[in-house]
Amino acid sequence: MTDFRETAENLFNEGFNIIPLNADKSPIKSMYNTNYLYEKQSIFDEKYVCEKIGVTCGIASNGLEVIDFDKHQGQDIDSIFKAFIQDASVQDLVNSGKLGVYSTPSGGYHIMFICDNRFTVKSEVLARYEDKNIMIELRAGGSYVACYPSTGYQFIQGVEMVKLEQIENEDKIYLFNLARSFSQFKLEKSETHTSGKWGDWDKTKPWGKYNIENVNEAKDLLKSIGWEHTSDRTDLKTGNTIELWRRPGKVKGISATFGQHFNMFYCFSGSALPFEQNKAYSPTDILMLVKFKGEWSKTREHLEILYRVETSEEPKAISKFPLEVFPVNIQDLIKEFNQALNYKEDFLAVSFMFSIATLNGNKYKLRVKNGWTAATTFWFAVVGETGVMKTHPVNQMVEPVKNIDRKSKTEYDFKMEIHEAMDEKTKKQNRKPDYRQIMVSDSTLEALHYIHRINPRGLGYHKDELVGFFNDMNKYRKGSDEQFWLESYNNKSYVINRVTKEPLMIDNIMINIIGGIQPSILTGIASQSNGNGMIERFLYTSSESNIYPINSNDIAKEWIDWYNGSIESFDNRFSYVDSSNSELLEMSQEAFDKFIEIDTWLCEIQKSDDETSSLKNYLNKIKTYVPRIALLLCIIDMLYENGSLQVKIKHMTNAFTLAQYFVDSARNIFIAGEKTNEINSVRKVLSQKGMSKSEQIVEMYKKGFKQIDIAKMIGSPKSYVSKVLQEKTKVNENQ
Repeated sequence: MTDFRETAENLFNEGFNIIPLNADKSPIKSMYNTNYLYEKQSIFDEKYVCEKIGVTCGIASNGLEVIDFDKHQGQDIDSIFKAFIQDASVQDLVNSGKLGVYSTPSGGYHIMFICDNRFTVKSEVLARYEDKNIMIELRAGGSYVACYPSTGYQFIQGVEMVKLEQIENEDKIYLFNLARSFSQFKLEKSETHTSGKWGDWDKTKPWGKYNIENVNEAKDLLKSIGWEHTSDRTDLKTGNTIELWRRPGKVKGISATFGQHFNMFYCFSGSALPFEQNKAYSPTDILMLVKFKGEWSKTREHLEILYRVETSEEPKAISKFPLEVFPVNIQDLIKEFNQALNYKEDFLAVSFMFSIATLNGNKYKLRVKNGWTAATTFWFAVVGETGVMKTHPVNQMVEPVKNIDRKSKTEYDFKMEIHEAMDEKTKKQNRKPDYRQIMVSDSTLEALHYIHRINPRGLGYHKDELVGFFNDMNKYRKGSDEQFWLESYNNKSYVINRVTKEPLMIDNIMINIIGGIQPSILTGIASQSNGNGMIERFLYTSSESNIYPINSNDIAKEWIDWYNGSIESFDNRFSYVDSSNSELLEMSQEAFDKFIEIDTWLCEIQKSDDETSSLKNYLNKIKTYVPRIALLLCIIDMLYENGSLQVKIKHMTNAFTLAQYFVDSARNIFIAGEKTNEINSVRKVLSQKGMSKSEQIVEMYKKGFKQIDIAKMIGSPKSYVSKVLQEKTKVNENQ
């Protein structure tokens, strides 16, 4: 036994959570019934006379994390550790007091560092030996390590644990990626979720050709906006040279790599807009983001001119819903549905957001500024061609909310039976029961007011076909429907004045909307928009046109039961009567600073001459959506990961990631709408000249319209347009 009490007290006073250990590094028995991994322990007792001491990782120890190099059966960990520690960027961190390096009695090593509590993560395996044994492991939240001055632990480099300076998050991510590069065991990914091997680009497509041939131009584009290529390192597994890059505004450290895989730019900085953290980019992606501000249509046009080729096909997965913004269990749930039932992940994801936003309703709101409060009001449009499964994935995620209504209806029916059995005198003395309803699908404004009055927390409006929502705007009372919905988007109040009855008023209108729509119909609505801002209030998924055959996979019933149960339990957690009981959440200063950065980025896009006026107007609504999304992600973390009710920088960063996804989806819609207007105008002129359909096709093609766009406009297959143009070419040749 060793008396560690003085050491434990000193480390405790420096902010570390110290725990007593047995000789085998297990906690002593008295620790079993304590929350020692997350709460600082009292060190003023005899339990610190023990075999070893350890330190917990994560928030309880000021954000301490440890990279643990280990060997299990005599593997050569020394050469791996030596290659890691001699990396130029690692040495910079060692010399600047950011890393503390210790050897362990088993022949391994610990690299300790302190990170901002906002960026603490869970423990994970970073690299494995060929036999699958763990080579390098991150010890973070929910774990601990035995430490110096326990027997066999020696300080060897950097600074001691008590003197560590906080590391920047992007430097920490660099360490993780470097550690992963030493892994000898290749994990096999599910073929169902593989969207193609990195670097396996189609050379016949201009974007594929650019990815392969123009990597130097992409690097020059990075340099043009302030990125710096600082140094190189060699990948020990492949022998490839990996370039280390530093983002604009950063003086020391590394923010990204180039060449981890063929022509891959991988950014791990959270402060490098327009690039996202922990995301890989091809040379074409860099071209699109830097030179064309994220607009794919202009990027494609540039590449077509560069390589003198016309294409009608978009590259795969231009914009995919970023599932990583959700807790891991929700990511896994969505992937299970996708693999078993072919439900598009994007459709499932927004339907999940709709369900949580609807359950929260007016319960939690976010103070953005004094006078600016964000609520979880969301309008989602699920975009897919006829025959694509839109309704099924939406129903799957919304069904447990509808189950709540079914149970509420059963209770209501029971209470009504009791009420109806009363004599008239007793009935007058007892108020008639109310049916508390959450989901609605078709209702007059007057009925909506009545339903909302009974459930002031909020409602969910689900339309299978969203075109019906737009058509219903003036179905019942001319002009009033449209005005009501425009007000409801802002969580405001609305009054219905009735001639023969008392006026009706809803305060804090909270109605979320979701529905499916075909891209051609949506394009038509966008082209005919009257400028009232209705279409700009929706968040659009990327469009789906693929139809997948049924497969033999199935989803375990436990997944469905778990999700349904979670939704129903949250309903009870959110239940309250008066919407004035809303709880106002705050955002951290770091989150607010990030919001200002995001808003600045959106303003720059609005100033661009390359964007359509429709998209610029849309960005005004996205600016209001960003804090709403951050609030919703905070609530989701609270529900599924026991997170705190404060909007933090990770919520705002993830809100930006989602905002980019929705902006990309909307951009395609508005471009298509403006193109439709342009073709319509030309075709109208041609029609007035008495031209036949085939003559119109030829003239529109001469004016620069692509075959696929002409086909959509005239309502014929592209093969017909091609046939007409081929026949016209033959006629000209014969003449």
